[in-house]
Amino acid sequence: MDIQPLFTADQQSSEPDHEFVMTTILNGIDDPYGALRTATSILMRGLPVIFPTETVYGIGAHAFNPQAVRRVFDAKSRPLNNPMTIHLAHPNDVVAYARDIPPLYYTLARAFMPGPLTSIIRRSQYVPDIVTAGGSSVGIRVPDHDLALALLERCGGLVGSSANIAGKPAPSSAAGALEQLGGRVPALVDCGTARHGLASTIVDLTSEPPRILREGVITRQMLEDVGDCEFRV
Repeated sequence: MDIQPLFTADQQSSEPDHEFVMTTILNGIDDPYGALRTATSILMRGLPVIFPTETVYGIGAHAFNPQAVRRVFDAKSRPLNNPMTIHLAHPNDVVAYARDIPPLYYTLARAFMPGPLTSIIRRSQYVPDIVTAGGSSVGIRVPDHDLALALLERCGGLVGSSANIAGKPAPSSAAGALEQLGGRVPALVDCGTARHGLASTIVDLTSEPPRILREGVITRQMLEDVGDCEFRV
């Protein structure tokens, strides 16, 4: 099936890049529907939003909108040669963002998604180069957080990266994210403290055998037990 991107060149946001005077705090605990409504509206305008996951707070923007993705890089002062992960609402949504998807992806997804696992697989031609730093692969993750999943259901895939200035610690709370990125992002969805406070495990499924690039909540032993194969480190 030929999956077309949501944004075309003439639909991408034309709003100028700038630092925002104030970051609006959206209460995802007491008013989750209002927070979702506002965050969705901002994201669909091509602007970034800080949102919670089960690992750490992340900053996201629409994955098919290169200008929106660039705003995430700018907000984080992140080098453009450092690719970003795409967050999805469901593991099967991967077909719009990747090709030549290995069976191991689905095996791991059944066990660990939603959850703190990022799988690197071959990218689709529709994923903008800025997301992958021009590379041939893309990271895919399905967060285990109700509000994040609801946001992804409404918006589609979002590039995501920890809500920090590049090189600084990833925040596990809304206050920590605001301390670093306040004034650089128009809105932050506050859902309290992240459950794990530890970044996701990253596995490269384009190599044989697969390789663990970063071990987080999900360990090498857990991966090998489920995948029934060796994982290099």
